[in-house]
Amino acid sequence: MKRPSYANLVLAAASVVIVLIVCEGVVRVGGQTDENNQFYFGNQAIKPYALPVTSVTRQINEYVNAPTSYIEYDPDLGWTNRPKGASENGLYRANAAGLRAEREYDPVAQPGILRIAIFGDSFTHGDEVPFEDSWGQQLEVLLNESGIHAEVINFGVGGYGMDQAFLRWQRIGRQYAPDVVLFGFQAENVGRNVNIFRPFYDRRNAIPFFKPRFVLDGRQSLQLTHTPTTPPEQVPEVIANFIDSPLADLEEFFNKEDYTETLWLKSKLIGLVYTYAEPRISRLLKGNPPLNLFDPESEPGQLSLAIIEAFKEDVEAHGADFVVIHLPLPTTLWQLSQDQPIDYPEMLGYLDEHFRVVHTENQFLDGITPIPDYFVGHYSAKGNAAVARSIADYLSDRELSMPKALTGND
Repeated sequence: MKRPSYANLVLAAASVVIVLIVCEGVVRVGGQTDENNQFYFGNQAIKPYALPVTSVTRQINEYVNAPTSYIEYDPDLGWTNRPKGASENGLYRANAAGLRAEREYDPVAQPGILRIAIFGDSFTHGDEVPFEDSWGQQLEVLLNESGIHAEVINFGVGGYGMDQAFLRWQRIGRQYAPDVVLFGFQAENVGRNVNIFRPFYDRRNAIPFFKPRFVLDGRQSLQLTHTPTTPPEQVPEVIANFIDSPLADLEEFFNKEDYTETLWLKSKLIGLVYTYAEPRISRLLKGNPPLNLFDPESEPGQLSLAIIEAFKEDVEAHGADFVVIHLPLPTTLWQLSQDQPIDYPEMLGYLDEHFRVVHTENQFLDGITPIPDYFVGHYSAKGNAAVARSIADYLSDRELSMPKALTGND
């Protein structure tokens, strides 16, 4: 067989080099670099990752210079709704206790009133809709229209993990002596429970504060760590030195190697390929399966279920009923509509087995309203109505801790 000539080999090598140079140029032109010098191709951050020092410094400065903002730093919770605060667009307002509400609430409900407290993240808070369209407020209206004298108090806070919702109950929720506590279970929040600084979990998130975090000890008991949380004025320096910080051990979504610059990763093309291929190659070489956040046997899964269990026990110890509200995202609703398995069947099954659960997905999948109409990013007014109707039907069919208020009996 005739061997390729030296000239042909050189030509082939030159062709490969030219193709690689062109591809490198395409990636560089097609990508973008943010203020942290983090390169993105599409929505994908490309390794090596950049610590978000510049953006965090800017966000902290904006927070310090905006004393009337809607969100404020909280050493115990990470952040919370600012008492009497309002969002810049006027869509969100908090009362004197930092609750999304149009009025103040007495420490104890009036006789004959079913007091319901709701806890959770932005889907519970009612992001992107006016207060009257949030599911908590729509639930209050529905219950009263059906003859159940009720008030619903919204303790939801945007960006919260399940851990923060539980801590907010302990810090302020107990004070209002609710009869029923509704916990908005949004499965994606499982990841937030093993996260202490949101930009590591969601790079383009604008919350510049650290949060506390539970860990499980050898007896599978919850231990609270990183409390009080890092004060705002110290956050930029902590992030700048995060690679060597002891806090890195508490952050599931931080890997020191991902932030380490190497000569070969100066190529954006190689960085792009490496970002997508490295997890798969690592799994093949090390034999480790990818982390399944929703596996009840994984650390995130075990921790999340332990938090919900502790939440329930504490609520019941204070004389209230605890109900989990399943808040599905569009992907979950689409999977269900196509008779496909959802991403977290074992976790939802565990909740069904151990807790009272309202399955709002049944209301969403009514076959009349297209799934996209339920969302505007978060739930639209229609999406919030579906949640409210599901809960109202559930409560109307049951006598929980306040049967007189539920049944209308004196």
